[in-house]
Amino acid sequence: MYRLLLLVVVSLFFFTCVSTDAGSFRGIYFGRAPRELRPGQGHFEVWLAFPAPQGAKEWVSILKFDDVEGTNHPMLNGQRSTLTLPNRNLADVIAAAVSIELNEDPDPSTPNRIFMSGIPVGGQISLDLSGAEALNMDLSDTSIISGRFVMYTPSDTIAGNDASGVWFVDAPFGQAQGPGLKLPQLPAGFHYEAWIATRSETVCISTGQFTSASGADANGAGPNGGSQAVPLFPGEDLSLDAFNGDVQGRSVDASVQQAYLDTFAFPIRINRKILVNPLTNDEEFWDVVVSIEPEPDNDPEEPFAIFPLVYFVRVNDPVNTVIRMSNYVGGISQYISIDLNNLR
Repeated sequence: MYRLLLLVVVSLFFFTCVSTDAGSFRGIYFGRAPRELRPGQGHFEVWLAFPAPQGAKEWVSILKFDDVEGTNHPMLNGQRSTLTLPNRNLADVIAAAVSIELNEDPDPSTPNRIFMSGIPVGGQISLDLSGAEALNMDLSDTSIISGRFVMYTPSDTIAGNDASGVWFVDAPFGQAQGPGLKLPQLPAGFHYEAWIATRSETVCISTGQFTSASGADANGAGPNGGSQAVPLFPGEDLSLDAFNGDVQGRSVDASVQQAYLDTFAFPIRINRKILVNPLTNDEEFWDVVVSIEPEPDNDPEEPFAIFPLVYFVRVNDPVNTVIRMSNYVGGISQYISIDLNNLR
């Protein structure tokens, strides 16, 4: 999985300007950048906030990008991005944010889907998920974020199929069950989505979108599930050989297409090693993750790279037993640092 959390550090000085030539500015450094957004998936946007009447904030966009070349060349639509700084006293900045915006932005003057934010402390702003303007969550806090799942296929009665289901419940089937996930409510513009994905993330199969750990997810047993009743919790059965857009609907090179379809034919056994992934020529296994996705989703084929919960080892547990997930806090290695005193 591509681990992403974006940490933005801004050094604030008294500085004013309007716009730089595309790609020519200095004073900005990108660490490991966010995943490139493909055409049609929108763009990332960096904002500064200034005080407005009655305690409101006036947001000013300073940078749009959908990819980063090397370490310090943000790109937008294949061209170097243009940095635009407001003709304002930057000592007045009261917050900053990073959002993901649609190509057809409904309100270009305001950040619409903020996933990280922060406030100045001694001239520095560290943006993260816990920012009040953003997702407002601490991924390391197990009192509000935790997860368990069970391998089982309640929607069919086929012997030997139980390693083809993943259900986010807190007890084995045959016992009283409650939600297996504990997750905070997300702000408007985001939803949760669960996935099984190869270690390389070349094949990602969504097991459903949801906003609450209690209640069915958006697609119930899923396109490869059977007709039997399933619990009213997120999960999916991957047992029947029916068309699944995440697999058969994915475009792959013609030279490996048949090998790809053979390798990832249903039923998918979540605990089975993938001896050779034709897309990577590597041995792989399945990860189980819960991601946070922008709404509308910028990329339905792959997880947006914020993972509150992960299971990043091969599943070796018996079927119909409770498997604990981990809070993923190791991704805070991506960042942008900006020295506005030298930015030009």
